[in-house]
Amino acid sequence: MPLEDFSHEEIVEYATTLYGNDWRTLLAQNLGLTRKQLVLTLASGDPMPESITIPFLSLIEEHLRKQEETTREIKKRIMAIRTAKHGIKQSKEERRTAS
Repeated sequence: MPLEDFSHEEIVEYATTLYGNDWRTLLAQNLGLTRKQLVLTLASGDPMPESITIPFLSLIEEHLRKQEETTREIKKRIMAIRTAKHGIKQSKEERRTAS
């Protein structure tokens, strides 16, 4: 297995992070597989096929993009609350690095 491929363990770990305890069903649906097909592929010990790894990579990238967007929005909101609550006037440097 090339180093660039996901290991079975990585798929399990990342899918659990993305989907929680029902990751097998949800991942299979998002990959266009049956749950049984996914489980058998993971249990086989064979290298992960590109038909799983490539779409899985896209799913992870989309998840990370959404997380980054949410994090930016939360930081922006926290800064607004802190500024309004304390009547703090931000320095130019703080405003520049806030987002």
